[in-house]
Amino acid sequence: CGLAIFYSYSRIAWVTLGVILVFLGFLREKNIGFVVLILGTVVSYGLIKTESPISRRFFDPGAIWGRKIVWKSSWEMVRDRPWTGVGFSKVGQFNEAYSKKLFGEEQWFASHAHNNMLDALASTGIFGLLAYLWWWGCLFYYAWLSYRSLPSREKWLPAGCLAAVLAFQVNGLTQVNFYDAKSQHALMLCAGIILALEWRRRKA
Repeated sequence: CGLAIFYSYSRIAWVTLGVILVFLGFLREKNIGFVVLILGTVVSYGLIKTESPISRRFFDPGAIWGRKIVWKSSWEMVRDRPWTGVGFSKVGQFNEAYSKKLFGEEQWFASHAHNNMLDALASTGIFGLLAYLWWWGCLFYYAWLSYRSLPSREKWLPAGCLAAVLAFQVNGLTQVNFYDAKSQHALMLCAGIILALEWRRRKA
């Protein structure tokens, strides 16, 4: 899995993997978390500072500017329709027109908002974003309750669910992964496990 993530050359996937390893380290034991954090920081700094495909990929100006185009265009949608949004999953459909309106000419990159929160806000408005955040908050909270209540030998499952929820959010900082079928399938499996654990906790 680590090699698959590495060779995907997805920068946010690399960052997400590091965040999750640190998070799981701290869940296990504070000292382990600090060791993983320090090692990860040193390795990341070394990889970024060397002249390698990794450092070039991280600081690719084209990709960074492309994100800025869709972020600014999506924010214009929010300003136009703050309460209702432009329609669920339709940010990408309107992005090209909004970028042309914003920058005065057609841009080379048009897509969804490349940020889960911004896309939820632009597509469904303020109330939609609040519902979206509430849903995620409930999943994380239930997974945390199960993690705290289960004996040590059973903590691995809610710990994995906590890591999955966090990974989804970190990955969603520069990408909209909420609409991908493969992501939705993994997310619904994780949500089902979290709700089953919560049901068992309440029954106990």
